[in-house]
Amino acid sequence: VLYGLPATYKSFLAIDIALSISAGISWQDRCTAPGHILYQLGEGLAGLAARVAAWKGHQGLEGIPQSWFIPERANLSTPRGIDQIARAIGRLPEPPKLLAIDTLARAIPGVEENMQQGMGLVIDGVDRLREEFGCAALLVHHARKNGTAIRGSSVLEGAADVVMEMQREQVLSAVLKNVKQKDGPAFSPMRISLAA
Repeated sequence: VLYGLPATYKSFLAIDIALSISAGISWQDRCTAPGHILYQLGEGLAGLAARVAAWKGHQGLEGIPQSWFIPERANLSTPRGIDQIARAIGRLPEPPKLLAIDTLARAIPGVEENMQQGMGLVIDGVDRLREEFGCAALLVHHARKNGTAIRGSSVLEGAADVVMEMQREQVLSAVLKNVKQKDGPAFSPMRISLAA
């Protein structure tokens, strides 16, 4: 889970992670396992092309053949929504290494985020996809209004292997903090700079 307040560059970071995997390049000096990515984009569709073009220009790449972005919002709290994502994955040449959901709130319409039951259904659905296709899942979510924790039921953080918080420092600059690391040592806070 990657979370933060609005305008903390969460989506920029999630796209950076996803495209690094699809291009088979390191991310923040960390090796990636190259492969396909499926990115469900629940918001920000109008700016996606510019973000991807800027990323490719910054990396010196022409294309990213293993990247699949889907603009429709499958409801991850329902079997029908999970099946919709599974069908999208099934249309890929091979299963993705990463399934990104940006944002979680847009992918769970009608779910009361503070209730364990609703969020439990979401977690079960995402786990089904992870297990069926052998991929990692990155859920982009929001922080509480005061910015001190992930929004909604604690069941989401409890189920996650990794929880990262994005905090904006200034224009085009943020800090990524490792709030939870289930297995292995937590990484030190990272300063993230965006190119203008």
